[in-house]
Amino acid sequence: MANGQNEQAEAGPSMPWYRRIIAVFAAPGELFGHLSDRPDWILPTIVGVVIILLIMAVLAPRVILPMQEEAMMERLSSRPDVSPDEIDAMRQRVRGPIAMVSTLAGTAIMHPVALVIQAAVFYWVFLILGGELTYRKALSVAAYASLIAVLGVVLNAPLRILKESLFAGTNLGILLPPESEGTFFHTLLVQVDLFTIWRLLVIAAGMAAIAKVSQAKARLTVGILWVVWIVISAGGSMLPRLMFGAAG
Repeated sequence: MANGQNEQAEAGPSMPWYRRIIAVFAAPGELFGHLSDRPDWILPTIVGVVIILLIMAVLAPRVILPMQEEAMMERLSSRPDVSPDEIDAMRQRVRGPIAMVSTLAGTAIMHPVALVIQAAVFYWVFLILGGELTYRKALSVAAYASLIAVLGVVLNAPLRILKESLFAGTNLGILLPPESEGTFFHTLLVQVDLFTIWRLLVIAAGMAAIAKVSQAKARLTVGILWVVWIVISAGGSMLPRLMFGAAG
């Protein structure tokens, strides 16, 4: 009992929940010092899911579902075997409440799942590199850093509504013409985003703090993992085009 009390005393006072949320933007070093002693991933995950759901409820009927409908119509244009009645039924499904609910449900599920996967990658990679950390600490860093991406979603929402495109925002995708959407280079550039870079820097700072590795090592590792991810993601964007192109 005495040992447990001593550890609590050495850890210092706990940061209030609202200070932890603010600190990820304003004082990440202070936050990660706290998380190193008191890992916490539930709060930022819940906050992130709630905010993203609110934004998606606005974007889905105005941007996401119309984009899905447009992509579906483009694919069906090369399918003479599909009758006009079938096409109309498909369009009604995309515009219906089920599509809206499934979009929101998918968002609520995928956000925490993505954090769990990201944390697992960071945990194992930094463990292999000689870091000293637990999976819970890695998940805490990933969860709090994701709030930066959530802020990006909020601030980019008006532009996406204005442009009627989910790809609009503070990324290098704006350098390419609209007809390039879905191509390898467009998917690649869209992920080079102001808020993504900010989030990666915060993740690197967090991993350096909790894994006890140098900032340079953490930044290089996180940067390499990100480059690998965006190349894989951009390559995956070509699969539908290759599949439907071959089918045509």
